[in-house]
Parts: sequence; structure tokens; C-alpha cells
Amino acid sequence: MNDSPDQDLLPYLSAGEELLAPARRAVLEQYPDETGRGPVPGRLYLTTRRLLHLDDDPISLPLSEIKELEMIIGLLLVTLAGGRGVVIRVEDAALVRSQAASAMIRARG
Repeated sequence: MNDSPDQDLLPYLSAGEELLAPARRAVLEQYPDETGRGPVPGRLYLTTRRLLHLDDDPISLPLSEIKELEMIIGLLLVTLAGGRGVVIRVEDAALVRSQAASAMIRARG
């Protein structure tokens, strides 16, 4: 584990799930946005099982459901199973993409 989970993350971790990358400020937007929430600011965590965006209503993106992970101009473009998509604005997007891609390879073993 690279970093100790902060107190906000602990209730969301499953047994055996570990934090791989510390929280980063991020804005997440889902497509299609059936909730009508639009862009949502929060904190993005990378664990051994998922990308987790914490705000008032956490959003979990299981690594097993990520089909494509691209980066353009500081944005992470995530394509999920079923054709859903997520755009994540995050500082160090290239680093987050690299870390997430490595975690996906390990998770798929």
C-alpha cells in the first residue's frame, strides 16, 4: 500500500481492498447523466479494486468494468461496460491514468 487510507475512505473499503493512490481533488461527470447532478466535485481514490469518487453520494468505478481509460488535456475519459462513460477532471491526470492502468492489469491477473 502506498499511503494510509484517510478516515473518510475507511468505511468504503472492502475486506482485502487496499489504497493504491492517495486522494486527489477531482470533478466527475457521468454520461449518460441519469441523475441530473452534472459535474460533481469530490476526492478520487484508487484502490486495488476500483476508482472511488467520494462526495455526498459516492461513485464507485470497479476496475473490472473499465473497458477504456484515456487521457486528454488533463481529463480522464473512462468507458465502462454497458457503454456508460465518465469524465474525471483531476490534477496529474497522466499519473492517475498510469496508476489505474497498472491496477487494472493486476486486478485482471
